[in-house]
Amino acid sequence: MSRRVTILVTVIAGVLALLAYTNVYLVRPSLNAGVLYWNSHEALILIESSTAGVRMSRLRYALEPLSSSLGQVRQPDRQRCTQMLVIRITDRNVDHYETDLYRHATVPYCGMATVPFRGQIYMGYLAKRRVWKWTGADFAEAPQEELEEFNPVESLSHGFQFEHVDGWSMRTFGQGTPKYPMTLNGQQLTLGFSGEGSPPRPLSLDLSRPGQQPETIWSMDGSPRRVNRVEYEEVFLLR
Repeated sequence: MSRRVTILVTVIAGVLALLAYTNVYLVRPSLNAGVLYWNSHEALILIESSTAGVRMSRLRYALEPLSSSLGQVRQPDRQRCTQMLVIRITDRNVDHYETDLYRHATVPYCGMATVPFRGQIYMGYLAKRRVWKWTGADFAEAPQEELEEFNPVESLSHGFQFEHVDGWSMRTFGQGTPKYPMTLNGQQLTLGFSGEGSPPRPLSLDLSRPGQQPETIWSMDGSPRRVNRVEYEEVFLLR
């Protein structure tokens, strides 16, 4: 074998080894649940989202488009609840509150339910009576004595939308119309939800006020993105 061929074979072997034994890290956020509550003076949007992650060799990553075209869908290696966001809307302002409630999730996709009770909004695992109350800027664990008359079955029986239950009306995003009109302190507002379509596009919530251009108050791009190993391990608490 000539020296030139030997060098070429060595280079190819080195490239294949690099592709086979070094990894690519991908993460992808997804919306698990989005719920709108409103009364006569404020609206609350509660958003649960999780992140899925995949670690694969560079060789597998290079072949992934071919695998997808053949109908092979790779399941995530990791998934965890990563966000519990509350957006508060009034006739004047929009405020965002990043809460740490996601740290209490017991399943990767969050899986918490929300209900009104005695005029307050509660969120958590209702059947287990592990519940947190919205305090205006964060969630606080609800004392058990506060929940003595709380009936989770009755609370969930109102379904994915209702009117004037414990002072609140509710809609779940993705159920029925993507437009949600409401009146806050006498002002007519409309919340619009844009879901995934074809071709795929980011999710978004747009708020319309009289005489103003719609304002995007939340969005999520669910496309996979590459991260380094440190970022991947931090997202999935591997460090």
